[in-house]
Amino acid sequence: MERDLNYLINQGYAIEELLAAVLYSVRENYLKKVAIEGMIGKRVCFQGATAKNKALVGVFEQRLGKEIYVSRFCHLTGALGVCLIMKNDRITSINFRSIPIYKENVPVRTEICDLCNNHCKLTIANVKDEEVVYGFLCGRDYKAREAAGFDLLKERENKAQGRKAPGRRGILCPLRIHVRPRQRPCTKSRLYFSACFSGIPGTQQDTGK
Repeated sequence: MERDLNYLINQGYAIEELLAAVLYSVRENYLKKVAIEGMIGKRVCFQGATAKNKALVGVFEQRLGKEIYVSRFCHLTGALGVCLIMKNDRITSINFRSIPIYKENVPVRTEICDLCNNHCKLTIANVKDEEVVYGFLCGRDYKAREAAGFDLLKERENKAQGRKAPGRRGILCPLRIHVRPRQRPCTKSRLYFSACFSGIPGTQQDTGK
């Protein structure tokens, strides 16, 4: 967004136009990537400190065609929600370091992660010998340095374990209908590798149905 704004400034757009563009961009991004517009009810409440931006509230009201309620305590709703959850779950003790941490010296450094094309700029804080890291765009864990959640490549490797053809180097081929006619020639190949397939015997996929 910053790059786009710089481009528009060089094109001679007024500050008011740029501010409006940012507001509309934030609104469209939220409605397309976060919320499902068709599932938004008749009564809308805007929570969080961002709701103090009356112009942003206005563009949402314009798009949704309904009034949006903003509490004067909107910047505290997240904290209040956590308190209610703790009360309902009867949680009496936590590891939250609380307010006195501001008196401590917390060393902070930054580094660029080069594990993928995002090149995330990470902020790393050392809090009582514990590293707290934020800034990942891809959900990686800093200590493990592995992608969080489902890993397609790892899952494929796990599925391939134990399915390699004996004797020679093997390759695992995904078995699809268009591969079926070539399965036997590949299996009987005289090349330096042998082939095995991902189909499960007896299934519709295996029988080509």
